[in-house]
Amino acid sequence: MKPSKVVEFLIDNIDPLGQGVSKINNQIVFIPKTLPGERGKAKILRKKGKVFFAEIEELTHPSPDRIESECPHFHQCGGCSYLHTRYSTEIEIKENTLKRAFAKFEDIKFTTVEAPNRFSYRNRVQLHYHSKSQSLGQMKGMSNYIIPTPDCLLPNEKVSEEIKSLYSGDSLWQKLQGQPPKGHVEIYARDNNVITSYNQHYAAGGFTQVNEEMNIKLNQLVKETLEKMNPSNCVELFGGNGNLSNHLIKSHSELKRIIFDIYPHEMSSERTQFVNADIFKTPVAELGSTVSREFSKVDSLIIDPPRSGYKELDAFVDLIKPKNIIYVSCDHQTLKRDLENLNGYKLEEVFLFDLFPSTFHFETVAILTRDN
Repeated sequence: MKPSKVVEFLIDNIDPLGQGVSKINNQIVFIPKTLPGERGKAKILRKKGKVFFAEIEELTHPSPDRIESECPHFHQCGGCSYLHTRYSTEIEIKENTLKRAFAKFEDIKFTTVEAPNRFSYRNRVQLHYHSKSQSLGQMKGMSNYIIPTPDCLLPNEKVSEEIKSLYSGDSLWQKLQGQPPKGHVEIYARDNNVITSYNQHYAAGGFTQVNEEMNIKLNQLVKETLEKMNPSNCVELFGGNGNLSNHLIKSHSELKRIIFDIYPHEMSSERTQFVNADIFKTPVAELGSTVSREFSKVDSLIIDPPRSGYKELDAFVDLIKPKNIIYVSCDHQTLKRDLENLNGYKLEEVFLFDLFPSTFHFETVAILTRDN
């Protein structure tokens, strides 16, 4: 199949990236913004390895679960995956994705925590820009074209107002003088302020979860889980400002913790030791020695790594031997990889936290206990 060729498709299932999967002439074709059972015609856009990517040309047999998107940018924008269906269907697709990934693990309890709001939840948004064409917005699906997205439905009210202001007048392009001709703008609402940065690293104003309402629910789950475990100490990898254990340490006067993170925080105290470390580059033995100097045994390990996960988790766990582990992940595939390498632990429960409604992303929380 060559690019621009139009082919007939039948969607079999939805892949982890929110794309419909169709087998055409014994070739796998991915078609975004489709639903299982849908038929139609699609235009081949490109080939990568042994698979093809296409876009809908004509939908002849739509799914009964299909709805008209509320977002005017949805059909072109590559940011959202499921606005062509109801939220209940989006959740069902995500649940099936997670359960397929963990099919090899036995006797797991799965729990889903849905978002109270499908829209107006993001406190941080990145937009791409191209100064020469004065283009600002999100990437068009499967392309390098920027499409304007002034009416995106995902940002919260403050971020949305700032985005709309960037589209009015020439102030943005004046601010971008001296910046690279292509790059990104980040709009970040935090502590009642809106910060706009240009070509800085992600979350340049300090990392927080993008969905504040769901982050409260996530914190509550970790707090309740730790309370059941009744730890006297805990270790956090990629702990940031202690987001996941702050609530517990406030309510348990004896709990002590060590937090490892690359971003420095002035938060060390009698009960909290903050260790500024690039966890990916620091030898596991060095991390383990820091823990062993403080704790003779470790009750709880909390880990909340970036999307790449932490491949050295098994080695670190072998050193500190925590009684239980709470692993929070924004990529269930790297979570699965890291957990498969652990020995001596049982995966008790997996939570799907829908921190990113309308997109294919979601947060996963895994609860593990040591076998002996």
